[in-house]
Amino acid sequence: MAGYRSGRHGSAPAAPRPAPVAPPAAPRGAGERAERQLLRALVGGDSALAEQVLNGITPDEFWTPLGRALAERLYAAHAADFEPDMRQVLAALEAEEVALANALTDLLMNEGGAPLEPRMLADDMARLKRRGKEQLLLHYKDRIDQGLADAALLTEYRRMFRELKGAATP
Repeated sequence: MAGYRSGRHGSAPAAPRPAPVAPPAAPRGAGERAERQLLRALVGGDSALAEQVLNGITPDEFWTPLGRALAERLYAAHAADFEPDMRQVLAALEAEEVALANALTDLLMNEGGAPLEPRMLADDMARLKRRGKEQLLLHYKDRIDQGLADAALLTEYRRMFRELKGAATP
């Protein structure tokens, strides 16, 4: 029986290639821009701006999986050493996560980035926190629509709806 080794049926099937790793895309919207600005503050070397971000928002409040993962690493680096050496952080990331290392490299290069200011960072943190609450509100609504809500969930949904929308109870 002729097989691949005899050459009668063509060559052996090619081994699957891993997907190429693309560099992080430029921020697309206000939320991604806000996330990027906050991450820049953590790597920029200004301890006052880094402290503002560290005390004002948690990594869980970042929207994108890549942003959240990078924030977790940067928060851990700041917890270990308040002014960490970003070259050491980058070296550790390169050994572990290429995508995170690429994102950090992009932040450190900061090509054409506007100067960071405390007021801007406060607005960016508020935007991410609001987005997280909006996502939770949608989750609550899905549970209500599926008939899986109890009285406590309905009360929390109404409270959060009023807080976010500033409107009367739905």
